[in-house]
Amino acid sequence: MDIIEQIKAIIVRNPVVAVEADELCFFQANSQYGQQVEQIKTTTKPGIGIGIGVPVTKHFGIGIGRRKVKTKTTREVVWEKTQCVVMLTSNRFLYKIANQIYQLNLDTFQDIQLHNDAITIVSNGKPYYFFMKNSDVQRFMTTWGLIGEAARNGLNVKDFM
Repeated sequence: MDIIEQIKAIIVRNPVVAVEADELCFFQANSQYGQQVEQIKTTTKPGIGIGIGVPVTKHFGIGIGRRKVKTKTTREVVWEKTQCVVMLTSNRFLYKIANQIYQLNLDTFQDIQLHNDAITIVSNGKPYYFFMKNSDVQRFMTTWGLIGEAARNGLNVKDFM
């Protein structure tokens, strides 16, 4: 099967987001948009201590009571994930969160990193993290490779319509 037939086979017929007249949708998958968020937690360990206090009447007193003996602050980075749908079209990369549609122009892509359960897209110096099933990551990798091969062979989107 030649490259044109392979690409025609992966075209999404009814994408979630309407595409423009001269645009084709090559990939669509359910995903989770991830952002790293820093959380700060403060914990205190109570303990028993002996304290000497001076009452208002100026008499000295000794008391035994509970005192805070140790405070610990920890910082950790966690992933905050939001359900979304991702789409790769012939002109742009779209992701839809709730009723909002965001797009990244393919010309601004600086890097794409593929992981077992996610893809990372760096566009205009900002990383975008999309978590999805392993099979969808593999399908994205295959689709991206086919599109790159078509571009190297000088094929245009009109060839697939």
